[in-house]
Amino acid sequence: MQAHPSQGFVQLALWPSRNNRGPVQAAQSTFLGDTVPSLGFGIGAVLLAEVIGAAILVLIIFGATDKAADPSRAGVTIGFPLAAIVWMFDPISGAPLNPARTSGPTLTSAVSSLTPFGNLWIYVVGPVLGGLLGAFLYYAFR
Repeated sequence: MQAHPSQGFVQLALWPSRNNRGPVQAAQSTFLGDTVPSLGFGIGAVLLAEVIGAAILVLIIFGATDKAADPSRAGVTIGFPLAAIVWMFDPISGAPLNPARTSGPTLTSAVSSLTPFGNLWIYVVGPVLGGLLGAFLYYAFR
């Protein structure tokens, strides 16, 4: 899991210096919690991972919170597949699966000039398209 925006600022203030490097250089390895695509994958693969992950997640959430479902099992029904989705797609995209989850750390990184806003669109468009796809699939197969 990646950091909340305020945690990124705390990282900058408290990060221990290694080999006489300042806190900003030491924090660069984590991007202050910002979600960045993996270097081995192209933009298309990262976007597709976000769309598929968000679609599966929304499909599961709709099923787990349906009136016919047992509400006492919703946490496990959503939690375990979410963990599997993150394990599967984290090496590709970081698997935030939520535009709000990636916006704060991106702003924190931008303030520190660590990463550009260039990839933010992937983490907005991918989950929105995936969410719409998951909702469509749920109602189509229901």
